[in-house]
Amino acid sequence: MTEYTDNSAVISIRGAPKGTLRVYRNAIRWCLGKLLGKRLADITSVNIIFVKDLHKKEFVYGDCGWDDDTFPPRLFTIRIDHSKEITRFQQFKTIFHELVHLKQFSKGELYDYQKQENITRWKRRKIDVVKTDYENLPWEKEAYKLQNELIREWAKETDRIVTG
Repeated sequence: MTEYTDNSAVISIRGAPKGTLRVYRNAIRWCLGKLLGKRLADITSVNIIFVKDLHKKEFVYGDCGWDDDTFPPRLFTIRIDHSKEITRFQQFKTIFHELVHLKQFSKGELYDYQKQENITRWKRRKIDVVKTDYENLPWEKEAYKLQNELIREWAKETDRIVTG
């Protein structure tokens, strides 16, 4: 991965656990630099919203969507579960996972068709998400692989202790 971490991405965070805003903002900025590079990170905006009991309500720990009409998109919202059951480590892993999806959308690797709800394009291939098991979706495979690599590299570069 590239060594770009100093970028001017617009990052908005709402509902973060008390005392975590700075560390989350720094981790997100670092991760965007790694995944997008400085030039693309500079024109990207992301709203991070911590949602109480997201997993209980919607059965997800996080999700990523885009909020603009451009292609590829540049304005994103990422929701992260904020409940007693999720650990800080799991929140970081989920944030990094969703930032991988942001990268996939930003670079045009992943595209959800509006008129064909079950079809998603992944690197020029159309995939029927209803007929494909979640764990076999190529964008999820990449996100799970990279979330672990990213969290280890971030922890090492910033001298953070992460457990989980």
